[in-house]
Amino acid sequence: MTIPVQRVLQRNLVFLGITGAIGVAGIALNASLPIAGMGTTLLGALATLLMICGMFTGWGSYLLGQDRRAVQAFVRGEEPKTGHLAAVGGKVSTTGDPLVAPFTGATGAACEYTVHRVTRSRRHSGSSSTGTSTRRRTIHLDGRHLAPTAIETAHGQVQIAALPSLEEFVSEDPDVERAREFVQALPESARCGFFRYMKERGRVNRGNPVTLAKDWWFRPVPSWDGAIELDERVLPVGAEVCAIGVWNAEGPRLESPYRWRFSRISMEPGQPDEVATRIGEGAYQLARVSLWCLGLGIACYAVMPLWYLLS
Repeated sequence: MTIPVQRVLQRNLVFLGITGAIGVAGIALNASLPIAGMGTTLLGALATLLMICGMFTGWGSYLLGQDRRAVQAFVRGEEPKTGHLAAVGGKVSTTGDPLVAPFTGATGAACEYTVHRVTRSRRHSGSSSTGTSTRRRTIHLDGRHLAPTAIETAHGQVQIAALPSLEEFVSEDPDVERAREFVQALPESARCGFFRYMKERGRVNRGNPVTLAKDWWFRPVPSWDGAIELDERVLPVGAEVCAIGVWNAEGPRLESPYRWRFSRISMEPGQPDEVATRIGEGAYQLARVSLWCLGLGIACYAVMPLWYLLS
């Protein structure tokens, strides 16, 4: 299993901000010490950055460990508690009509999409014909759609009462013509600015909607040529998945853990025991990175006085 970088970043933004502030304070304090010189200051800054990286990845490993324990509890048949993290495994179903994905026409329980325009430019150095090439992606549209979704488990139906994460369900070969027709049919009310988009997207991530159809249209697409990138993720009906979220016995249903974990309901493909193994491997990898960073950071701090004495 590859390290789930996106999930770790989503769940650690506030934690990263706190450790970053501590790191800046540590660098400033180090620079003010009597032994401070250019070498010790740089070494102290490196040590602080390593410690931040170690704490960041360590916290990510801890959160993945929580996911693994929740899946293992489901495998063992333990009764989940309301308000606590829980996992359910089974086949995806919809209690109403499934939705139709905008770019591929595939039917599913949930989908999300983005439309980017890619521009490339080359910067030449002096009179030389060679230079550096830059690639810029500009977002034009973003959307989240959810049908009434449930997981059919061996013990009954569990409702998915929030938008799940769909990183593992990328659609193949989106149809550009179909995407163009979908965008042209969007109402004017879908147009929005950046601040409205951030506010509404946060509300969608924090909330517990049973159904959702939200489209954000930032700017018109000037042309539908090869510079357009279409990204679509669809949760297919009938897929074998393991969902991880906050348990609510009323329903029963899974709700969003966003308020305290800064992430949506995790939706992992496969049987629960397979998912637990994959998540455990990811947690182990992050734990190794964390220990290496913390160890190197401590070593740098330990070397600082010796550096000063020898300089």
